[in-house]
Order: sequence, then C-alpha cells, then structure tokens
Amino acid sequence: MKRISNKKNLKGLRICKAGMIAIALTWSASTWAQPTLPDDYVTFQEVGETVDTVTVGSRMAYKVRGDAVIAAMPASIMNPSYFKWEFSPALTIKSFDGTTDLTDLGSNYYAEKEISVVMPSSTGTMTLKIAEKSRPVVGTGCESADSTANIVIVAKPTLQWPSTKVTGGCVDADIDIALTLTGYKDWVVTYDVLYTDYISATTSTKASNQTATIGSEAKLTIASTVFDQPGKYEIKVTNLTDRISRKSLDQDLVKAIAGTNIPAATDMYTVHAYPTPKTHKLEHVKNL
Repeated sequence: MKRISNKKNLKGLRICKAGMIAIALTWSASTWAQPTLPDDYVTFQEVGETVDTVTVGSRMAYKVRGDAVIAAMPASIMNPSYFKWEFSPALTIKSFDGTTDLTDLGSNYYAEKEISVVMPSSTGTMTLKIAEKSRPVVGTGCESADSTANIVIVAKPTLQWPSTKVTGGCVDADIDIALTLTGYKDWVVTYDVLYTDYISATTSTKASNQTATIGSEAKLTIASTVFDQPGKYEIKVTNLTDRISRKSLDQDLVKAIAGTNIPAATDMYTVHAYPTPKTHKLEHVKNL
C-alpha cells in the first residue's frame, strides 16, 4: 500500500501531542493478539505514520491522550473533559468492547476517550477528527483545535491455490505449496488436513486448526510428521488473516469466507504420500 502523505494533518497531530491531545491507533510490532488498553496503542508520531490502515468491516478502537494539566486539576476546579469523535463519513461510536452505542453529548463530543467503531463494508478512505473540551466547575471551558487522522479501508486478504492442485512424494517428507496471496504480510493461514487410506478408502481428519505464518516466500510448508503413512492427504484452508485484519477487535467480523477470499470448502490441495520401498535380501543361485 502506498503511504499517503498529509503534511498538514501530521503537523496538527504533532502540535496536539506537544500541547493538549494526541490520537492513538491499535498497533502491535511483535504480536498478533487482539489489542488491549493501553499496551497496543501508539501515536502516529511514535511509528512515523500519517495513515491508519484498516480492513473492511473490522471493529477498530481508538483512544486519545487527554491534556495532562487539565487531568491533574482537582475535581473542585475541573470536571472530566469531553472528547470529540467525528468520523467522515459518519460511523456509530461504540464503547471499547463494542457492546454499547455511546451518547453524543452534542457536536460529536462524548464523555469517553476510548471508543470503537465498525468500519464500512467497502474499501475507501475516511477521516477522523478529534478534540478535547475542558469542563470547569465554574465558567466556560475551552476547546482544543481539531486534529485529523486519515484512515484507509482495504479489502480482506485473499489466498489462491496454484493452478495444479495435486502433488505426490514419499511418506515422511515436507511439502511446500506455492500460494497466490494478496494483502499485507505476514499472513496466518489456518487449515485442516484430511486423510484417506489407500487400502480401506476411509477418510478421517488427520489434523485440524493448524496455523502457519507466511511471509514474502508465499508458500505453505507442511511438516513431514503429517504425512507419516501412505495415503491421500487433502489440505483445506479454513481462515486467513494478514497483519491489518489482525488489528480488528472482533475477529469474527474479518473472518475469511470460503469461496470468496479463500478456496471453497471442497477446493482442496491434494498430496499423495507413497510408501518408501524397503531393500530386501539379495537372492542368488547357491554355490554347488
């Protein structure tokens, strides 16, 4: 994805960070666990980004870092601030856990500084404006200038088998399957393995809910321990995520759909594992 530069907006965010407010986005450098407050949040400045990239239909969370001076004031002087959450196009502002629609207190201001939203179902771009409004016990409060964050909504990742979806080899050998992938590496593929015995023709589940992390090599490697006996093995993909879709707080919303962004349930990759012949004793005409 080409990085979108918006120097005006980035400058605004820097001013807010130094002064009153900063926006944070869900991000994790070393883990794919769902984001939690506050460990998986960073400001745009901290990662050198100007755009938050999200997956269609995902539920994303955002938070603001309120002004420290105002937050430190005693309750006798200052009430908790209100925070502007203004998405364009408009989205329903939900609680962080997604269970409650939050109350708009006027002009897109909310009492909460941690929220979540469900992204549109189609790709595109949108903006998020944030601001803080102080609420003194006596007198009129002040509003910070708006800061604007750019959001790019991208499609779910996709996976396709190679044109030839069958291979064969000896038992106890690793198998590499070349894949066609779209999205943002690294991908995580979830798959099942079905096994059919050559002699009895019975089919059973050899392994289920197996996961593999795939990078630039774009290949699925299945270890030799799976192919430990002669027979037909069929690989069925059940889910696919990339590093953007894994940001979603609700993974069910970005789950892969068989026949749409992953192969259909009946569209499996076949691996034949053949027995390795044993060398037998050599026979010869006995000496007279």
